[in-house]
Amino acid sequence: MSSEITESLKQQYHDYIEMGLQQMGSRFRPAVRVESVQAKYGYFDRVEAVDAVLKTTRHADTPQIDTPHTRRRVDMSDYHVADLIDKQDVLRIAGNPENVYVQTHINALGRQMDDVIITAATGTAYEGETEVTSSDYNTVKAFVQGEVDTFMGFTFIRFERLAKASTTRSCLAWSRSGLLLAVGMDIMTDISERKDKSLATQVYACATFGATRMYEEKVVEIQCTESA
Repeated sequence: MSSEITESLKQQYHDYIEMGLQQMGSRFRPAVRVESVQAKYGYFDRVEAVDAVLKTTRHADTPQIDTPHTRRRVDMSDYHVADLIDKQDVLRIAGNPENVYVQTHINALGRQMDDVIITAATGTAYEGETEVTSSDYNTVKAFVQGEVDTFMGFTFIRFERLAKASTTRSCLAWSRSGLLLAVGMDIMTDISERKDKSLATQVYACATFGATRMYEEKVVEIQCTESA
């Protein structure tokens, strides 16, 4: 079992186990394009824009406009997490932590998924966005309560793991089609007995995924100054 359990054994235990404060799963997955990839690398083709040409005469030759094709690659990576629960420890605490461990591991993989998406989003990007000051543009009265969720077609997602330097935090805005999450194996969990660990129960979770930025123009990085 986790080495942290020894602290719990020194104290009176409640009849349930509370999960510590943590982000519950991935927040960004519903906001990006999701595709399945069953290989080490995934390739996604993009068709770029073309320009029409002026037809100046009747029966003019048909113009041959080569449509540009580009490709983005997604590198797939494996992630996993596990912990052990000794049978004797279960007897000493009121409540089996298996389900809590499973959910904690799922949450860890969800946060890792968000980190991968953020990594894919950052880099070369365009900065600048209209300052939200006028009530004429504000259709969400939640500003008053500090609970902004949507504004001018944007959906706000609270995320505490964005990079911060001093009082400046790098925030992101994107179109759903601008970021792609490739999932090779979705999050799976397993609870099994380990004979090589004194019959301890192993709680295990794993997943395979990667992400890429499909279009620079659809991802914007905004440097926000946070008040102290």
